[in-house]
Amino acid sequence: MKEQWEPKEEKQILEKVRSGDNIAVGKLYRAHYPSVLHFVKTNMGDEDDAAEIYQQAFIILYEKLQEGSFTLSASAGTFLYAVARNLWLANLKERRRFSFEPSGMDPVDEEGEEMQVIVAREREFENLQSSLELIGEPCKTILKAYYHEKLSMEEIAAQLGYTNADNAKNQKYKCLMRLKRIFEKLGE
Repeated sequence: MKEQWEPKEEKQILEKVRSGDNIAVGKLYRAHYPSVLHFVKTNMGDEDDAAEIYQQAFIILYEKLQEGSFTLSASAGTFLYAVARNLWLANLKERRRFSFEPSGMDPVDEEGEEMQVIVAREREFENLQSSLELIGEPCKTILKAYYHEKLSMEEIAAQLGYTNADNAKNQKYKCLMRLKRIFEKLGE
């Protein structure tokens, strides 16, 4: 469970991290990992993916703290979550799990983002999750099979009774376009 710190307490922990206190580093690391783990696992990842992404985000924060001139504009947890989320979305895009990227999902500014920008991005991500729930069948099954279960189009065609992989591929494309339309409507 994520620890709740008062701003003064977090500032003290960050100062200890900045000075190289390994106990403070461990405390900060453990405090915010669960939120990133939850995010990655609910978005087509597993514990190994979450650990790798969180490690990268934590290193970014740690290096920024070592610079000395870096000042967080939000809490350390918000910064770590935003960086980890953007790293994970970039990872998914690289894997071609998403065929489109909702507007406003550009990489995080390494100096940190304002809280309202983070909240707006979170709202967009929630809209994407809602869109996936609203898309209906057979689209939900096709997209889950392709992106989450990593089945080939041939396997999907056989599983869902399409005559060939090209028909399944065409249906997947239509489903993605439908998902995009639903997402855009939710964002209005």
